[in-house]
Amino acid sequence: MRLDPILALLASASLAACGGGGGDPDVADKYVGTWTNSCSVSGANSSYNGLLVYTKTGATSTRFTFNINFYSTSTNCTGNFSADIVQGTDAYRGTKTIGGDVVDLIETTINKADGSPDGSYKDIGLVAGNRLYFGDSTKPVDPNGYPTTLDRTFLLTKQ
Repeated sequence: MRLDPILALLASASLAACGGGGGDPDVADKYVGTWTNSCSVSGANSSYNGLLVYTKTGATSTRFTFNINFYSTSTNCTGNFSADIVQGTDAYRGTKTIGGDVVDLIETTINKADGSPDGSYKDIGLVAGNRLYFGDSTKPVDPNGYPTTLDRTFLLTKQ
């Protein structure tokens, strides 16, 4: 009696029992798409809004373009504005739990106009339904350099 077909059958049964052989979606998948923030106050008389677009470059990496409109005389994103474009990449380095939420650890690299790196920083991200939150840069960081708190005042909504 050959055991190979029996072992193959047992292996398939065990994969089916745990949900199949496809595995979980890549961490990058939940970020891919177009995200917007309606209007964020950034000072006594200023505000901004933007459009963030993620494309997948690997199972644990994305490329992004963030088109931002800055309003220097308005706290409600109206009137004259100046526009800026920020481009870069995100590498997802695992997870940690903050206040009951499992957040992604993100290493972000900002790129110059020619595509070369122009600095990097560590952040956290939480995709909750169609909402995207990042870390609060005004709070302390953990020993590995990642934020310890989510900024729930700034959110992006998936389009």
